[in-house]
Amino acid sequence: MLRRTRQRTITDSLGRQISLPDAAMRIVATGTNTLGELLTIGIRPVGAGITTMKSQVIYRNKLQHMPDIGLQGSPEQVSLLKPDLILLGNYSEQQLPQLDAIAPTIVYREATSTFERLRYIADLFGRSRAAEKWIDRYEESVRGIRRQLADDYIAGERATVYLVLGKNIYVMGQTGFAATVYESLGFRPTESVYQLIINGRPWIHINVDKISQYAGDRNFVMVPQEEMNVNISSPLQSLIGMLSPSSVHNLHIVEAVWNYDDPLTRERLLTVLPSIFAKDRLAFVPAIDNKP
Repeated sequence: MLRRTRQRTITDSLGRQISLPDAAMRIVATGTNTLGELLTIGIRPVGAGITTMKSQVIYRNKLQHMPDIGLQGSPEQVSLLKPDLILLGNYSEQQLPQLDAIAPTIVYREATSTFERLRYIADLFGRSRAAEKWIDRYEESVRGIRRQLADDYIAGERATVYLVLGKNIYVMGQTGFAATVYESLGFRPTESVYQLIINGRPWIHINVDKISQYAGDRNFVMVPQEEMNVNISSPLQSLIGMLSPSSVHNLHIVEAVWNYDDPLTRERLLTVLPSIFAKDRLAFVPAIDNKP
């Protein structure tokens, strides 16, 4: 006898009606935050778009033996995994029809808050209770860390988050590490950063001479660990040189591995925030993750 599974219809971010099998077990996914959100609610995909993430995210130990399907989901790689459901945070319009032919394919917008994304994904798999449990735990942890850091900063201070990659300098909107800075810690963006946020810009590349236009009362500078050495890198030194003395005084350099805002990263980031605020302005706070 053929096994029948119940189905329900959902509307994805492209407005398409997708028949979603309730019993989907073999899931593949792409997207910067999708994987962390799935793992948070207890779902381990049979494949994911981890081309760059596997060397960057703090939970890379959880990605061992997970097949890489490419940033946007290669139909050839996805097909080999025989998925029941395909979840795309990143996607290619050209490849979408091919993926649709393999399994029900849901495209969803990643440009929303962590809580919104988590609730959306959890609802797809009937795991809303797990999502709400995480959100409650996270908010309680935020209240605790804000009490712990009460003497280190004042809620409402204007802050800016920079990312230095090689010779390039970026200003972050309300995404990645900046999501924690603005949403959880209560910092406010500067007027220039606020314009990025309301315009839906996750980040912007800037020239070093524009630093002062974005600088806040407090500045967080993210740098990849491999680019950080005894001699401060030239772009980083240039950035520091363009800040006012008061801004330099409240400067924190943080490893770029924290520049994600999936639930796994955000929750663990809370545990290292006291170290970030306690370090000297040029101290480098590495991400150490040995958790299974």
